[in-house]
Amino acid sequence: MSTPEKTKIEWLQLYRTPGIGVHTFNNLINRFGSVTEALYALPEFSKKSGRKPMAPIAFEKAEHEYEILIGRGGGILISSDDDYPFALKHIADAPPVLSYEGQLGLLERPCVAIVGARNASMNGKRFAQKIATDLGQNNITVVSGLARGIDRYAHLGGLETGTVGVVAGGLDVVYPHENKDLYDQMRKTGLILSENPLGAQPKAQDFPRRNRIVSGLSAGVVVVEAAVKSGSLITARLAAEQGRDVFAVPGSPLDPRSAGANKLIRDGAILIENVDQILEHIVTFTPQEHVKITKEPSFDFDDETTEEAPVNANVQENGTALSIHKKILNELNADPIAVDIIIRRLNLTSQDALGALMDLELSGDIHRHTGNMISRAY
Repeated sequence: MSTPEKTKIEWLQLYRTPGIGVHTFNNLINRFGSVTEALYALPEFSKKSGRKPMAPIAFEKAEHEYEILIGRGGGILISSDDDYPFALKHIADAPPVLSYEGQLGLLERPCVAIVGARNASMNGKRFAQKIATDLGQNNITVVSGLARGIDRYAHLGGLETGTVGVVAGGLDVVYPHENKDLYDQMRKTGLILSENPLGAQPKAQDFPRRNRIVSGLSAGVVVVEAAVKSGSLITARLAAEQGRDVFAVPGSPLDPRSAGANKLIRDGAILIENVDQILEHIVTFTPQEHVKITKEPSFDFDDETTEEAPVNANVQENGTALSIHKKILNELNADPIAVDIIIRRLNLTSQDALGALMDLELSGDIHRHTGNMISRAY
C-alpha cells in the first residue's frame, strides 16, 4: 500500500470514529501534528476527560470502505489534498473527508448551487432546469442536493455539461428512490459527494450538514421556490455566512412555495430572472476572495499551530480547567449558540475555549452544529 493511500485510510479511520466531528478532528490534528499521532494518542487523551477511553475504529474497517469506493470508480478526498475544492476547504466546518464517485474535474470549474422546494410547481421546475442548462453552457458546474423537486430538475439541466450532487446519506444510498435514474446517470457523467459512510441512511440532522457543503462548493446559491421554514433557506443562510452570493427567484405572494424566496429578496438577496443576472455577479468570485470574508475561523493543517499544546486546563487538577468546563456548560442549553459568543461572554482565549470544547465533545457533553454552533447534550 502506498503512503498516500495509507494516509487517506487513516483520515477515514479517525473521521469515522464515533464522537469525532469536524472540529474535534481538526483540533486533534492541530494538537498532535498528524492523523497518525492523533490515532495513537486518542484513547489516552479521551480518558483524561474522565470518560471511557475512546478507541478509533479498526484500520481494516476504514480500509474496507476505501476499497469499495475505489471499486466503484470513486475514492475519498481529504482536506489536505491538492484536488480538495479550495473554496470548500476554507469554510469554518469543512468536512475533513469526502467520499466521491464520478468526475472530479467538475470541481475545477466555478460552481453555482440551485436549491428549492421538493413539492415545486411545474414552472419552478422548468425554470430551475433552464437556469442549470444555461449555467452549464457558460462552463459553470451546477451543484444541488439530489432531492426531489427543484434539486432534481437542476441536475437534469446540468447533466449534459456536468453536475454535482451532494447527498445526506451514504454514497451508495439512493434517496429518494425515485431519483435512481438520475443517480445512475450522474455516476457516469457527473459527480456525487458524501460526508457519511457507505450504507448510512440519511437522518434529519444530516440534511443541514449536507447543505453547508452544497453552499461551500459554490460561488453563489440560487433559491427557486422555498417555504419560509425550509432547508433551502438554511442553505441560503449558510451561503451568506460563507461569503457567497445569494440569488432568489421571485414568485406569487399567493403561493406559499414562493414565500421563502420573496423573503430572501426583501432581506437583500439578488433578484434574478435569467442566467445573465447570475453571471454578472459570480465572475468576480475567487477562492482567495472568499478566504478574506469567511466569518468563522478555519482550521488549516498548514498553520504553524500543529505543535503539541499543553494539556488542556479541564484535565488538570488545579481546578482552572474544570472551571472553564463548567463555565461553558453553564452558558449552554438545548438551543445552538455560536462558539464566538461563548468566547466573548466568558472572556476566554481561543486556545483555551477550543481545547475545552474538544474535550466536552469527546465526553459527549455538547453537540456540534453547522455554522460553528454548539448546544448542551442532555
